[in-house]
Amino acid sequence: MNVNRPYLLHAPPSSVPPQAPPQYAHFATQRDDDDEFVLGDLFGILRRQVWWILAITLVITLLATLFAILQTKIYSADALLQVEPAAQNMVGLTNPTGQATPTQPLTTDAQIELLKSRSVLGQVVNQFQLNFGAWPDSPPLIGTITDKLYRGTGLARPWFGLNQYAWGGEEIHVDSIDVPRALEGALLKLKALPGERYELSDPSGRVLLDGAVGQFEHGNGVSLHVSTLVGRPGTYFTVVKQNELTAVTGLADSLRVVERGKDTGVLQISLDGADPQQITDIINAATASFVAEHLSRKQEESSRMLTFLNGEVPKFKADLEKAEAALAEYRAESGSMAPTNEAQTYLAGGIQYEQQMSQLRLQRTQLLQRFTENSDVVRSIDTQLAQLGGEKARLDARFNGMPADQRAAVALERNAKVAEEVYVQLVNKTQELSVNRAGTIGNVHVVDEALRPSVPIKPNRALIISGAVMFGLIVGCLFAFVRQNFFSGVDDPDQVERSLHLPIFGSISYSVEQARFDGASALPRTPPRPLLTNGTPRFNVRGMVVREADDRTRDGIGLPLLTRQFPHDMTVEALRNFRTALQFGLADAPNRVVALTGPGPSVGKSFLAVNLAVLMAEAGKRVLLVDADLRRGHLGDYFGRRGGRGLSELLSGQIDPHEALVTTGMQNLHFIGSGAHPPNPSELLMTPRLRQCLEELETDYDIILIDTPPVLAVTDASLIAHIAGMTVMVLRSGAHTEREIAESLKRLDRAGARVLGGVFNAVPGNRGQHGYEYAYTYQYHAGPR
Repeated sequence: MNVNRPYLLHAPPSSVPPQAPPQYAHFATQRDDDDEFVLGDLFGILRRQVWWILAITLVITLLATLFAILQTKIYSADALLQVEPAAQNMVGLTNPTGQATPTQPLTTDAQIELLKSRSVLGQVVNQFQLNFGAWPDSPPLIGTITDKLYRGTGLARPWFGLNQYAWGGEEIHVDSIDVPRALEGALLKLKALPGERYELSDPSGRVLLDGAVGQFEHGNGVSLHVSTLVGRPGTYFTVVKQNELTAVTGLADSLRVVERGKDTGVLQISLDGADPQQITDIINAATASFVAEHLSRKQEESSRMLTFLNGEVPKFKADLEKAEAALAEYRAESGSMAPTNEAQTYLAGGIQYEQQMSQLRLQRTQLLQRFTENSDVVRSIDTQLAQLGGEKARLDARFNGMPADQRAAVALERNAKVAEEVYVQLVNKTQELSVNRAGTIGNVHVVDEALRPSVPIKPNRALIISGAVMFGLIVGCLFAFVRQNFFSGVDDPDQVERSLHLPIFGSISYSVEQARFDGASALPRTPPRPLLTNGTPRFNVRGMVVREADDRTRDGIGLPLLTRQFPHDMTVEALRNFRTALQFGLADAPNRVVALTGPGPSVGKSFLAVNLAVLMAEAGKRVLLVDADLRRGHLGDYFGRRGGRGLSELLSGQIDPHEALVTTGMQNLHFIGSGAHPPNPSELLMTPRLRQCLEELETDYDIILIDTPPVLAVTDASLIAHIAGMTVMVLRSGAHTEREIAESLKRLDRAGARVLGGVFNAVPGNRGQHGYEYAYTYQYHAGPR
């Protein structure tokens, strides 16, 4: 009889662990750098996360639909203007080249800026009182909703007892307001009081004035006239008075003025707003103000020019009379004689030069009213006068040989004709300017007035909802990808094989029967006793007495075994496939010890170990099942045994290997429990006794299955995997991330473990990728026998 010994602490063996044979790959370090995320992976992720994608898309679509419904309708009104080229308003109908004076070119950009000027829009702002406004205060967030829901008459009942807010039916109209400069742009609060009175306060809460509806009130520099106020006593309204410049600038920024076509002079003016009638009236008022401004500027310019010409006409009339009198006197003295051809040529050339020079002198006089003599415009006129003077001098030089009497006659006739021509031009120009000044038509015309729009341009609900659907799908796909790769476990065996090069022997489905078993709990246990056969203790193959498990196990008491109660369940069939793959792997293993481990707890290692052990025993293999989880081992629950002596006592030397064996009530299957939980499980597993005991027991069994703790939780699994001939990684579908699996394989690789492959456990029965296996299994066994 063995004496209880303390737990022994031994240093790990100093020998270098044997290298794995070539057929065993160290998968934790074999991931290639050029592995790519293939398109099939993406479709697999989207298929598995389809409900998340649909849910996110639905939520975003509903929010976008609500936004589109609650969004304020925006209308757009527009008008068309035509700006014609303006005629050159200078004196003279011809230029120095003898051609007609050209009109001014179209300057569309200048016209657009003029239309947005303060002189044009200022009148519109004052007309529609756009520099101040008032509105009732709505509750935050839900104010738009309550406004949309209000369809009745009178005042709506306040929600949640919030009387200070407007809930529907409130109304305010301010006819005029004037505030100190410091309060311009400030949000003033107007509180409705009983008896159609109100109280106006500044943003700090200081009361500015207390007034009555319909009366012009003054106080603290504020003047206010409220013509309409509908609201419960205590309801607040917001009143604001903008600076006139700010209001004009805001209207100018809101107006859109573009030219329809290049160099057409047709301007389109448009304005967006929530009130279709107001924006229509504002557009028409702006176009009318622009036309009136153009006409006013044209009339003003004509008046200035007419004043100038009225002062010059008498001078030119006197010059004409003087020239005609001199010509008549000369003809009376010299008698009438026909001019020669040479004299006619000299006369025609001289008249042309004199006319041009006279017009330039008149224009120079006009320009001097606005410019100095050193300005570019005046100097240009002086240059032309000098050129014309030189050409006239050369003309005079050509006719120096003419008789003096003919030259004098030609000069007098030329002066008379030039004076007459200039005088007639001035008189005609004066009459033209008089008509323009009195006229009501300028060079700007309204082609199309703005009409009240009936269809809003915003919001485009169809576009918003369709865009939300597309955006929801994109966000849902991104969420599915991030969730799958960073927050969810791997549930695709192909992904593990492709990414980590870990062969997957099979996928153990999660059947209905297995789910039913998961709810079972262990029953109270009784101490084990020697197994008797006709009253005689039963011995194992080496003649050692074998203790039996609780008799209730054979009667179905204890944790149920799926392989015994439902041998044709699809989960059991998958376990048989795994058993076949494991037997082929044992052919090349250095020993017949198989370690079952996993990245974390609750992956189903114990379930696989005990059911796999039963299937191998049924196949005629001598199987030893070892519970090596010295911290939380519970394999004994399946055999009606918890506690008692087991592996911990065996490693500490308290019992021999065959004294730890327990029968299970099934032929060819024996069991070693974890024993009492020691304080130093890792140190016990590091002792050489573990290898020695396994080598001793290996001679009696065809396979030793060891259920180990999780790899990432403790180092126990690595110590056992170092000794085992092969290690199988048990993965639970959706329970581990790819990084956790890779880290587990890496730790096993550093421990010198020979990882044969992995098995996926608790795979949902509706998995599309491997579902055909489960469907065929179910159909094959569901038929008549």
